Amino acid sequence: MSTFLLGVGLYYLLENCDTYCSFVELALPVALVLFAIISMLSAAVGYIGALFTNLLTIRLVGVHSSLYLSPPSPSPPPICAALTFLQINEKLLPASVREIRALIAQAENSTVINRADVILENMQRRYQCCGGDNQSDWKNGPPLSCCVNPNYLDNTCKYPGIFVRGCADAMYRHFLFNAHTWMYAVVVILVVKLFVLVAGSCLQFQSVPSHVQEGLLSRTANMRWSSAVVKQRQYDLPASLPSKWPFLIVSSSKFVQPSSGIAFRSHRLTTSFQEFLKKYTPHVPPHTQACAPAP
Repeated sequence: MSTFLLGVGLYYLLENCDTYCSFVELALPVALVLFAIISMLSAAVGYIGALFTNLLTIRLVGVHSSLYLSPPSPSPPPICAALTFLQINEKLLPASVREIRALIAQAENSTVINRADVILENMQRRYQCCGGDNQSDWKNGPPLSCCVNPNYLDNTCKYPGIFVRGCADAMYRHFLFNAHTWMYAVVVILVVKLFVLVAGSCLQFQSVPSHVQEGLLSRTANMRWSSAVVKQRQYDLPASLPSKWPFLIVSSSKFVQPSSGIAFRSHRLTTSFQEFLKKYTPHVPPHTQACAPAP
């Protein structure tokens, strides 16, 4: 999705803004490119964290996604989006009017067809507008590109006449119309990211890899067995345990007292556990009872 948004933004910039773009026309592609770059960077950080099993990086990506997925909270993305739309309405629209008027003055002061004439003609035909604010911006009279039905034979405008809407307002309305479409696309992308985030969290807590389960079980068995050995030091353990025994079933009271509450069914005796018993279990002489005197 991020690559798609980046491609759309770059295509719009290269195709439609190769010669000239006003502030209003630049707002949408620049916003798409920035959003795509931020999404790609956050995804890259998540991939790196998952590759190296870095919990801090994974949590950072989760917090970053949560900020994007919580518009009611005072998070940076909704605030930046609201400020962007406010600035477009308050400052960018008057700036576009001034910029278009400067192009009109440049076109009227030139005696030959220059770059400003081409830009204004394409702009007014595409957005069906005339001038920056209205047709009065043309001091020497509006060109044929301002006509709804131009007559190229005698350079006059047929009925119904000239476009009355300014180009700055026309581009702003065009931006708002397309912004709704992109807003729906962004909402769909955020919902997909939320689903992936929730699904990953559920799978993390529900499914644990088999090697992790075996490690946890063997660690728990070792801890329980070592505590039982420490409590039963009055009993003698074998000096050496057979390495070929796959299982050790402890059910006799010689090793575990019934009152201790510890009962073992069967534990796999690994090589590391055998070495642990040989190294850390002290050899205690067996408990001897006093013999009765001979009659």
